[in-house]
Amino acid sequence: MAHGVEARVPLLDRSVVKLAMQVAGTLQLLARWIEENGWRADGFLRELYVEYCADDPAAGVTELQQPVTRA
Repeated sequence: MAHGVEARVPLLDRSVVKLAMQVAGTLQLLARWIEENGWRADGFLRELYVEYCADDPAAGVTELQQPVTRA
């Protein structure tokens, strides 16, 4: 390793980046639905990894949970 470098961090796998972009898009849809249906977010969003596939992250199932109250 180079002088002063303690560790090297590998670049993110493209499938992980693609998955993160899909989750971000779904979060936007969820936020829009909440607002359009007379609700408002009330608490922290949670991501629950129902089915995680290490070999193919895009094949996994992620559940988004957003506490809400009436606006």
